[in-house]
Amino acid sequence: MKTIFKILLLVSFLTITTLQARNDRPVGLKINLGYLEYGDDTDSPLDLIITFKAVENAEYYNFYYKEVVMDEDNSFKKATKFNDNDVVLSLEESTDLGIDLNAKAYSYYVTAVDENGKESERSNIVSTACGRVYNEGDLEDVFDREYSSIISNPVLEAEVYREYNYDVEVLQDRALEQEFDIEFRLSSAPEGMTIDNKSGLIKWIPNETGSFVVKVESGVDGDFTRGNSQIFKLNVNSVTSVFFDNTNRISKVSPNPAYATAKFEWDESVNAKEISVYNISGQKALSVANFNTNFLNLNVESLNSGKYFLSILDQKNKVLIIPFQVNK
Repeated sequence: MKTIFKILLLVSFLTITTLQARNDRPVGLKINLGYLEYGDDTDSPLDLIITFKAVENAEYYNFYYKEVVMDEDNSFKKATKFNDNDVVLSLEESTDLGIDLNAKAYSYYVTAVDENGKESERSNIVSTACGRVYNEGDLEDVFDREYSSIISNPVLEAEVYREYNYDVEVLQDRALEQEFDIEFRLSSAPEGMTIDNKSGLIKWIPNETGSFVVKVESGVDGDFTRGNSQIFKLNVNSVTSVFFDNTNRISKVSPNPAYATAKFEWDESVNAKEISVYNISGQKALSVANFNTNFLNLNVESLNSGKYFLSILDQKNKVLIIPFQVNK
């Protein structure tokens, strides 16, 4: 009889232990955002709403997050702790914790801590990006989604009279599927700078040195309030390899101003391998395919009246700039 009692006691203990083990970590973690929970209203707060199943005898819960950055092995870090399993973090509180809900992608999980300070295993992982909730699951699922979060580093240096390029990249560019239309625009940029609204490629030919503030924005399906922005300062430097021949010491143009055609000649020491024409704003107006090493007959009928620059890249990667005018 005692043996049977011991067996029953052991079974009961194992059952209780098993039940406790099943409830010793948070499960069912869900992340929602204020404007989704309260209604699709741009004036609604972008609160981070965190809910999960409570753990019996938990003293408090630790909240962890990790920025989703492609090709980098970032580790989770503890953001804060909760006393409840239903918590709302305001946009300001999230920002103070280092979580930028408007601009970046993150993954989250929670753990339970008992009265002895022992921390449980983690909950399921939930991910968000640019103010949008995505998967409940592993980080690998995040990469299959689309994001307008800008993840590329801007090119911060440029040179006068040389084409500047910066291909803005969003997280979607590395996703397996392209379900949304991501668009781009420049809300602050120097004169003449352009961006391809579909690819995000920024181009510019600076014609003066200095520092210029650039702000590029991404949007989702034409809605830039659902997108991301990046601000950076671009430094334009002068280079000794660019020779601006405004005194026509090694070149000549005839006629100047030109109407239909213009003949350019330059010193034989400049052995041309690439020639382009830019307008006064630094935008490329023509790409020249046929030319000789030290002279060019250029058809300017497609150009409007105004000031232009003939840019000659030679075999030594030096640039000769020849200013000219078109008058119609």
